[in-house]
Amino acid sequence: LCVAEDGVDVTRLPAQLRGCVASFEWVRVCVASRHLHPVDAFCGFRPSARRLPDSSMAGVSIQAASGEVEFFRPDVVLSPEQLGRSADRLKALIRRLGAHRALKGDARPATHLVVRHPSQLPIKRWQWCRSVGVTVVRWSWLEACLREGRRVPDGDHVVPVPARLDRRRSRDARSRASVAGDADARLSQEDSGLGGAEGVGLSQEFGCLSQDFPLASQEFPLASQ
Repeated sequence: LCVAEDGVDVTRLPAQLRGCVASFEWVRVCVASRHLHPVDAFCGFRPSARRLPDSSMAGVSIQAASGEVEFFRPDVVLSPEQLGRSADRLKALIRRLGAHRALKGDARPATHLVVRHPSQLPIKRWQWCRSVGVTVVRWSWLEACLREGRRVPDGDHVVPVPARLDRRRSRDARSRASVAGDADARLSQEDSGLGGAEGVGLSQEFGCLSQDFPLASQEFPLASQ
């Protein structure tokens, strides 16, 4: 096993070591947890291709889906104590990349929501992402950024909007259209009622007023006459 910094050209290492190169993050985690983790258990346990942090990640603000801060490989069995430190590993990874970790109520809005299980993301969370313009990406995007040592394009890692959200939007739009149609119909009925019996009543009242108060020219002739 060989421990290397980010940006080290592993191709210059002996062939027998190229497949077992670990990062200093792996060393820190193993020491802190007193457990020898497999190097492939977490993308942060491998050195990046470039020195970090990278300036391309400066404008990125990352948020993890609730309940998904555990990002070790599912086939690696970890103790509850080790899983409890997963959130710390996430913070260390984001800081290592040079990005910002967005938290609830943070003044700096999130740009990316990282999810491992998109199907488990609540519908309200999808609606929030659409309303504020947050891009939902898979964990593979974060891993690719770390592997390349820079911000990689989102395209191949963007999670498509689920059909259930589009169906719900269509249903809500139809509901709003129905409510608006009912309101227009009521206004139309009220307008037609005003032009009918109520309109006749008003014209009769104004007619009475015109009879009670004849023209001023008839009551008060001109002074010259």
